[in-house]
Amino acid sequence: MKRFCIKFCLLFLLIDGFIGLHYFCIRPNLTGDVGSIGQIPFGQEYNERLDEVCQHKPQMVQNITPDEPITSSLITIGDSFSKRGKSGYSQFLAELLHQKIQNIQHDETPEQTLFQMLNHHQIPPQTTVVLEVVERNMVLFMCWIDFKDTRKASFKKTDGHGKKNPNDQRILQDAMQFLKKSIGVLQPIISYTTSQELFSHPYRHNKLYIYDSPWYQDGDLRFSHLTEKDISFAYQNMVALHQMAESQGVKLIVVIAADKYDVYEPFITTSHPQNHTLDSCPVEPWIVNTKPILQKHAFAGTKDIYYINDTHWSPVGARIVAEEIVERMK
Repeated sequence: MKRFCIKFCLLFLLIDGFIGLHYFCIRPNLTGDVGSIGQIPFGQEYNERLDEVCQHKPQMVQNITPDEPITSSLITIGDSFSKRGKSGYSQFLAELLHQKIQNIQHDETPEQTLFQMLNHHQIPPQTTVVLEVVERNMVLFMCWIDFKDTRKASFKKTDGHGKKNPNDQRILQDAMQFLKKSIGVLQPIISYTTSQELFSHPYRHNKLYIYDSPWYQDGDLRFSHLTEKDISFAYQNMVALHQMAESQGVKLIVVIAADKYDVYEPFITTSHPQNHTLDSCPVEPWIVNTKPILQKHAFAGTKDIYYINDTHWSPVGARIVAEEIVERMK
């Protein structure tokens, strides 16, 4: 009995020690969506250094609902790339143009929201609209546009009720998630070795981390499910949306946020699939295909165009895209 109690106590201490190690040492360093989803501790210093340039700047992007009045001559409608706060392309765009801009929040996809607003003439003539769509969703969402939709665009504001209690740390569950994903169980983060250092992370060198989840059918490698017919139809709908905007005197610029994998794919040293989704992208002054733009900077040696621990552009990449949008507006 005594030996059993000793073994039980040792096991308890081991488990308790592991949970404590995860909570105090690992959990605070799970930064970026890649770090959080994949339970990979990238640390705090990397993001703090990259974001420092943006922290003390005034916020120049106002989030509004589709029902609120549009008072700016430039608005953005997009996915998570358009919701990055002071480190996003919208903020840099406002700074470069020396004007505040408005970002439309929405319940539908960005593409459907824009159609709904145009269909109800909610966007004043001479307004410039930047429609930002991420590559991995662009084809399906463009194909899904319902041009017979008669609804008005909407956005339901939440009052914070029903959110997870910040004190409810789910300590044991989080520690078990770390353990499982560390040994590759349901791990949606894939890493590749690259021919050169693409990021300035202090200790993760020549590594590319991307998100791809076959369980949720979402991520940078889902392009393998697309057909040439899908891609062609998506671009047709994109042109139709542009023509609709033009007919109302609205200047539409479509920004395709290239997937992190697609931009950095030429630097991968091991066998890997190639994404040709944007190779047939129409060459138009109103379409900003960010893949060749960002790749040009990557080949020139620019680091941290995307965060190493995130699927989004860092302030470096966001500014490059904002500068390109300004050139297209001219």
